[in-house]
Amino acid sequence: LQYDPQGEEADAIEKKLGIPVLRHRKKKPAGEPELLESHFKAKAHELVMVGDRTFTDVAFGNALGMLTIKCEPFTTKGENIFVKVARGLEAFLVKVLKMVGCSPPVQKLLANIDQGSEFIKANA
Repeated sequence: LQYDPQGEEADAIEKKLGIPVLRHRKKKPAGEPELLESHFKAKAHELVMVGDRTFTDVAFGNALGMLTIKCEPFTTKGENIFVKVARGLEAFLVKVLKMVGCSPPVQKLLANIDQGSEFIKANA
């Protein structure tokens, strides 16, 4: 699975988007809340994690109590077969979990919003 120990991909994203990317020592979903809290000067549950992977980005954010937003990847060009298989498995397991009644954790940032809602942007 994707890992960026030299920070090359993080550097490219920073350059392209003009925003800082946090480097972390552990692969997601292993948590390093101190790094996030120190950088953003906020508790982890006050932050939002946006990512394109359920078992890494969303699991990481949920484990730290963050509001999580799952998006589509910028591109799937160049993804290896393991990432493609993982994405398919993630999608399948999310459907199964929903069918058996599992739901996302309650998010403190959405205290005044119906958390049973799903916000989905339709493909244009």
